[in-house]
Formats: sequence, C-alpha cells, structure tokens
Amino acid sequence: MFAKTVTEIFQSPSSLLRIVILAFAYLVLGRLSLLLAIPPGYAMAIYPPAGLAVAAVLIGGYRLAPGVALGSLLLNLWITWETQHALSHIAWILAGAIAIGAMLQAAIGTWLVRKILPTPLELNHHNEILKFMLLAGPIACLINASVGIATLVAVGIMPSNVAFGNWITWWGGDSLGVLVVTPVIFVLFAEPRRLWAGRRYSVMLPQLLILVLMVAIYVTVRDWEQDRQGQEFRHRLQSISHAFQARLQAHVEGQKELASVFENFPEISSKQFEAIAVPLLQHKDELLAVEWAPKLVHAERANFEVRQSQILQTEFTLRERDQQKTLKTASTRDLYFPILYIAPFKGNEKAFGFDLYSIANRRQSIQSAVTSKRTLATEPIVVVQEQNNQLSIILITAATKSGVFNAHPQSLTHNLEATLGLVASVLRPSAVLNNLLNEQDKRDIKLKLISLSDKKDVPEIFFDDIGAQSSSLQMAQTIEFSGRRWELQAHPSDSYLASHRPWAAWISLVAGMLFSGLVGMYFLMISGRAFQIESLVVQRTKQLQESEGNRLAILEHAADGILTVSELGNILSCNRAAEHSLGLSSAHLLDTSLENFFSNEYNKSQSFLELIASADTASKTIKEVQRTRSDGSVLSLELAIAKITQQSQAIYIVVMHDLTERKRVDKIKGEFVSTVSHELRTPLTSIRGSLGLLAGGAIGDIPEKALSLIALANNNAERLHQLINDILDFEKLEYGGMLFKLEHHNLMSQLRKALEYNMGYAEKFAVQLQLDDTQYADIVVNVDDNRLMQVLCNLLSNAIKFSHPNDVVNIVIEPSQDTVRIKVIDHGIGIDSAFAQQIFSKFTQADSSGTRKHAGTGLGLSLAKAMIEKMGGSIGFSSVVGVGTTFFIDIKIVK
Repeated sequence: MFAKTVTEIFQSPSSLLRIVILAFAYLVLGRLSLLLAIPPGYAMAIYPPAGLAVAAVLIGGYRLAPGVALGSLLLNLWITWETQHALSHIAWILAGAIAIGAMLQAAIGTWLVRKILPTPLELNHHNEILKFMLLAGPIACLINASVGIATLVAVGIMPSNVAFGNWITWWGGDSLGVLVVTPVIFVLFAEPRRLWAGRRYSVMLPQLLILVLMVAIYVTVRDWEQDRQGQEFRHRLQSISHAFQARLQAHVEGQKELASVFENFPEISSKQFEAIAVPLLQHKDELLAVEWAPKLVHAERANFEVRQSQILQTEFTLRERDQQKTLKTASTRDLYFPILYIAPFKGNEKAFGFDLYSIANRRQSIQSAVTSKRTLATEPIVVVQEQNNQLSIILITAATKSGVFNAHPQSLTHNLEATLGLVASVLRPSAVLNNLLNEQDKRDIKLKLISLSDKKDVPEIFFDDIGAQSSSLQMAQTIEFSGRRWELQAHPSDSYLASHRPWAAWISLVAGMLFSGLVGMYFLMISGRAFQIESLVVQRTKQLQESEGNRLAILEHAADGILTVSELGNILSCNRAAEHSLGLSSAHLLDTSLENFFSNEYNKSQSFLELIASADTASKTIKEVQRTRSDGSVLSLELAIAKITQQSQAIYIVVMHDLTERKRVDKIKGEFVSTVSHELRTPLTSIRGSLGLLAGGAIGDIPEKALSLIALANNNAERLHQLINDILDFEKLEYGGMLFKLEHHNLMSQLRKALEYNMGYAEKFAVQLQLDDTQYADIVVNVDDNRLMQVLCNLLSNAIKFSHPNDVVNIVIEPSQDTVRIKVIDHGIGIDSAFAQQIFSKFTQADSSGTRKHAGTGLGLSLAKAMIEKMGGSIGFSSVVGVGTTFFIDIKIVK
C-alpha cells in the first residue's frame, strides 16, 4: 500500500504539486499559530495545522500525507533556527521525529474515520459528527504528542518530570486544532460539494467569526496579563536597582567619613586606621580592602622608604605593575600615592606599597577625585590582591588640608598640593548585588551588571547570571554611581515563568477554541439536519405524489366501510365499501349527520355523543350497533372510532365492520352446541347411573380387572359430564342465558360450605384445607351464592390438585375499606410465567398434552373470571414456580 502510494506520487506531477502546496499551507498556518503561543516558549493551547493535516488527507487521500511531514519538518527547523541560530543533528532528529508523528497522526486518523464512518463524509447526524471529532481529534492526536514528547525526553531536551504536563498540552492543542479547523477545510474542499458548499454561510462563516472573536479576546487577555507581569517584574527590578544604588552610596559615605578623619588627624597610626575601618568592612565580600595612600613627592621617596623599612623591620619599596602585570619597583615620578595602611591586611599583602598613581587610567580618576572633591570610581580592574580574577572597582576619596580646597577644574595643581592622601576601597559590585538578592529573587530573576562608562568595544560585565535568553519580560535599569554609569539587565528565570504562566490567557484560549469547535459541531448538525430535511422533503413530496393515488385506491377498495366525520357529527367522506354496506350512495351520505343514524341491540337510537363517548380519551373506541337499510333488512355493525386532529379541528375516523355474517354463524354455533350438549346429557346421565351401580356392587361381585375398567369409565363419564356443564355455562354467559340472583350473604358461611364440599376431594390427594374463621365473621357480600360457590370450588379443586401430598391449602380473608379479598393459597408446583398471560383463556391448561398428569377441561378459571366479573368483582393470581400459587377474589362489602 505504501509503495503503491509513493509510486503514484512520483508518477503524477499533480500529486507532487498538491504535496508541495499542502506543505506550504502547513508551514504558513504553523507560523501564524505561533501568534497564539502561550509564553514562555512555543506551547500552544490550539494547533490548527493538526486540523489541516487530517482534513487534507481525508479529502485528498493518503498520497498527501508526505506533505504533512514536509510542512512539519520545515516548520520545526524554522523555529529551531529562529531561537538557536543553528541546526544541530539533534535539531534534525527532533524535527524529523515530529514530522513523522504528524504524518502518522493524519494517516491513522483518516483510517479510523473511513473504517467506522460511511463515505463520503456528510456529517449530517449528531452521532456521526461526534464520532468523527472523537476519532480524528482526541484519539488520533495521541500519536504525535506521544512521538514528540518521547523524542524530546530521549534526546535530553525535556526533563522527564515535566513530560506528562507537556504531553497533555500538546495533545489538547492538536485535538482543538482538529475540532476547530477541520470543518472549515471540509466546507472549502470536501465532497459532496452540494452539501459542503451549502454550509459556507451556515457553518464556515459563523465558525470564522467566532474564531476571530475568541482570538481577539485571547490576545486582549494575553496582553493584559503580560502588561501586569511586566509591571510586577519591573517593580522588582527597580527595587533591586534602588537597593543596589543605596548600598553603593552607603560605601561612599563611609569612605568620606574615613577621609575626614585623616583630614582632622593626619598622623593616625596603622592600628588606629584598622580600628576606624572596621565598620566599613561589615560586608567583607563586598569590600575587599580599605586603604590609605598618603601623597608622596619624589624628593620624599627615599626617606619614606627608609622610615617604613625601619618601622616594618623589613625592606620597603614603592611598587607598580609592568605590562605583564608583574609587581616591580615603582618608576621615578614627581608624585606617588603608595598604599600604606590596609584593612584587613591579611589577604591584601600584595597591595602594600603599591602606587595607586602608577596606572594612567587610575591616575586620571585620582586627579578627577582631587579636583572635584568627590568619591569617584575607577574603571573595572582586577586588583593585585585578587585571587579569583574577579572584577572590582576602586572608590577614591581625597583627604585634603582644611580650608585650602578649590573645586575649580583649573585648580588641580593647587589641590594636589593641598591633598594629604587618598582613601581607597576595593569594591566588588557583583558581591554587593548578590548580597542584596533574597532567595526568592535568586530563583526568579536572572541579572547582568554591565559597566557603560568605559570606551571599549566590549563592556565589562560584573554580574552575569543570564546566559543566552530571550523573553518579553527582558528589562534594564541604568544606575549612576561615583561618576560611572551601569546597566542592570534582568530576565525572568524558568521557575518564575513557570509560576507566573498567563493562566487567564490560556484558559480564555482553550475555552474560546473549545466553544468555537462546539459551535462548529452544532452548526454542522443544524446544517446537516436542514440538508437532510430538504432532501427528505423532496423525496417525501415525490413519494406523496405517488402514494396519494395508492392511498385513495386502497381506501376505495377496502373491505370495511370507512367514514370521516366532523366534530359536529356530519359525514365528510366515505369509501365505496361504506356505500355498499349502508345501501346509500355518497351523494346521500355526505353531510349526513350521525345523530340517531345507528341504534343499539335493543333498537334504541344512538346519539353522536354516545358513539364518540370514549374516543376523546382512548386511542379508539369499539361500538356494536345496528342500521336498518332502506329495504327493511337489519345490518349489524362493529364501529371502530378514532379521533384525530387536523389543523386544530377534530375529525373522527369511523371504520364499519359488517357483523351480520358473524352473528349468523355465532347463532348457528350456539344452537349446535346447545343441541349437542342437551342431546349428550340424557344418554350420559344413564351411562353415569349404570356405571355407578356397577361400581357400587349392585349386581354382585365383579372381577377386579373388570372393576378397574368400570371405575375408569365412570371417571371419564364424570369428566364428560363436567365438560358439558361448563360448555352450557359458557353458552349461557355468552348469550345472556345465565341469570345471577345477587343477594346479601355472610361470607364466612359461604367459605365454610366450600371447604365442606371439597373436603373429600382433598382427602383423595392427602391435602388439608384450612380456614381461619375466628375473625371477620360478620362480613356480608352481595353475590349469587351458587355462582360464588362454583367459583370457590373451582379454585379449591385446582389448589388441591396441584399441591404436594400432605400440603395445606389455606383460605385467607383480607378486608379493606370497601372490598374484601379472598385468597386461596397452595404450596404446590406453581405456574410458569410463560403460561400466566393465558391462564384465564378458554380450554387452556399449562400441560395441554394428551398424557398430562392433572385432568381438567381448561374452562374452570375462564368461567370463574366471567362469573366474578358479572357479580361486580375481580379475580387475579400470583405465583412462583416450585413455591406455590395464590388466587384471589375481590368483592365489594355490603355496609
């Protein structure tokens, strides 16, 4: 498959052109996406090229996948060059891995979508849209995030402890890119064009408007957060700068005080100097040394060196540095400022006797300090006693004779003559700055201190903790101090940026893009639904045009008569069967009122309201009516009446089914059953009597084998007699021949009789009958006692028949406010749930086979239900297979 795709690409110039165009589009869109990057770095809450990649491969096929890889490779190399100005082999490996991940992500996303969703992609249904967004977005986007982060960790660019958080960001950005961009690309290029082009204004335009709005909100929030962070960072830098300048000035003031001591007491000793200099050295790492260098003219040099040698009891000479910065005896000059006192002396021995006036640049600083009577700083230097080659400056303050100082620039010679000597401090600005920073500042801020006063190509850097960094929060503060200018540069540290991420901008972008994507999905659903409805309307219109004729034909050829009737009862339409059934033409039927049009079985006219009495609340109502034709014949009809609403008006549909033939057949069947039953009853009575006499020994002893046959015949005669009685009872119930004489009867006495009647039957099955007659002895019911007894006997005989030997059948009474429930409870085999729904049907038994264990006609429960309902009661049951069955009768109580 892959080889075939590659071959097609190189054989087709158009495919190569499409790949190049896709790569260019990916590159441009990726660069534009950097505008949405969340500082620091290039982390993005949405990565639109991921959506472009999936959409392009879905539309153009797998042959465009290399264009995704090429675009991703160029984009990442561009970003690397922009930040590092070099492309190392690591950069190529990383860019290549991400490019392969982007290509695989687009290809696998396409495969998943094509595998699960139908093609071409129409995305009309909400479930299709959700599946598409899920497959092409969060599921497929797992690939490039995993490949990219794994590569970053493998090459050592990203620590493993932050890998998961960056993976979530990468995966979420790609997923949102698919969610937002893919619908737009589909609207522009996807097939079928009629569908997608029609979504140009319903999907793409609103999507783009919302996208622009969300980006504008994000940029506003991001700029606001950056301004706020910039102000906070600038305030911290200004605080550090002010503190730095204040500390430097404190050193200057201390040095001035020391110079005034020499002006008032020029003859102080070395020990006195050290004692006076102690307060200045409270920050030992900031001040390397505090020195006193008396003024010495050349004529005094020899005597000075001899006198100091005697005091020190060792050879003492004035010294200076040669071009190789090696200490040597000072050259002959008119004026010297040798270092005589040093505090602390230990560690600064090399500076003892060093002529501060021996260096040209420093000589200029000394002359300026003498002329201006100010404390001035020298250029950055490495002093002779420095062990670590750390840059320092020397603060110089001239001590002069009282009253003879002249601040005019032309008075250098006069002021030099009035100068007693120089107080010099070796100051480390980097140490001053470092001591001012607290632990939080050191974690949050990277600083660089640069001297700007020296006319050099490269400024001297005193404090450099920044390295090569770039940040929108980079700031600088200029400091004026002791005649020199300094620049304090500051960058936020990685920890500061991590703890001050612009979460509001991030959240606004994520929420905005998610909202934009969801709105796009919503518009896809709406437009898809509209397109579907439009297509459906066209299809249905055609179908309706075709089916209208079919419907009319079906209506006209229906076997039953059909009338439509207005809510006032006037006939609006009729079919041919209705005309034939009623013996009237449509001209006579239309606008005819159904008021008194039909009559009931007692030949009483039916009003229209009586006909539709329950049609307003039920789905349909069934009425049995009669209609006398014009020729005098009586037509029996079953009316099925249903109510519908058309244009806020009620219309009744009346379906007329002719019952004449069924009535005739039912009458014939009833007469046949009655005749057969009566004709069978007479010979059956004789047979039962004869068999009973034989079984009772009326003709003497009978052989055992013959006796068993007589008993079998007698039992079957009894069953046949019972079946005939049940059939006759059903006939009476169906045709109204069974009369019910409802009277008030004591319920408990009825139940005791039923137990007595069934006691012998129970003994036959070794079953006990039990009635709790201590309560409710005064309950009176309105029933036909013979029919109630028939029902109770039927329930008891069934309970006995289906119980196990030695079981107990209980009769329980449970009265309520208006009714009493009679329960017949057995603990037998129970009733299977599959049979429960038809248990009250005629000729129905759980075991209907010819070899069933329990004999019966299958009519007893059906008769019982019909009789109880005729007496105004109801019957029901509950059963558990293997546990038992409870049949219950509810009858109204006479109060």
